[in-house]
Amino acid sequence: MAKTLEEKMNYPKKPEVKLLKKRINANFPAGRMLIPTPKVIDKTVRSVKKGKTITVEELREKLAKSYRADYTCPLTTGIFLRVVAENAELQRSRGASRIAPYWRVLQKDNSLNPKFPGGINAQARKLRAEGHEIVTKGKKKVVAD
Repeated sequence: MAKTLEEKMNYPKKPEVKLLKKRINANFPAGRMLIPTPKVIDKTVRSVKKGKTITVEELREKLAKSYRADYTCPLTTGIFLRVVAENAELQRSRGASRIAPYWRVLQKDNSLNPKFPGGINAQARKLRAEGHEIVTKGKKKVVAD
């Protein structure tokens, strides 16, 4: 049976820093790698103020620094960020007024994330409502500021 969003938000319970003794590939070099949790990502996303944005890479750097790790796992960060976004929209649908502003998290090149709820059009609407300009660069929509 599939886990509910609430269950996904609560697993794993604690972040973990793992020591990788040797490089696996470009995404997983040797060093201390943080495996975050959805709740840790949720808390960090909530710290991004209205009118500001953060890239996934900046989010990962911020998390790594706060846990004294060399870097944060890119795979689990992406998965858990999507869980946070989906949970935020679930909470909104239940009447919550304060949700994690996941739409403020951009991809590496400041482009919008098609995997967020509602895709890039919904993310663009939310960002425009906060004063950001969205432009098209090649095939992607990016934040201009």
